[in-house]
Amino acid sequence: MPPATTRSTEISQLLGLAQRAGHVVRGTEAVRGALRDGRARLVVLADDASPTQVKKIEGLIRGRDVPVARVASRSELGMA
Repeated sequence: MPPATTRSTEISQLLGLAQRAGHVVRGTEAVRGALRDGRARLVVLADDASPTQVKKIEGLIRGRDVPVARVASRSELGMA
């Protein structure tokens, strides 16, 4: 497995590409909506995200075939 920094860089680059293509939703409510509607293909969570918000998302991920990627921080995720 590649080092965490390399993986984070790859995730950031892919998120930037997906953002430019209009395929990224941001924020707990938008992600929850995408999960409910079946539009989510990947969920990226920051390790420093609010545990309450993470629980809301994790509850919807259960039973769905949606992979989850983790990044170190919300600021790192925001730079994508």
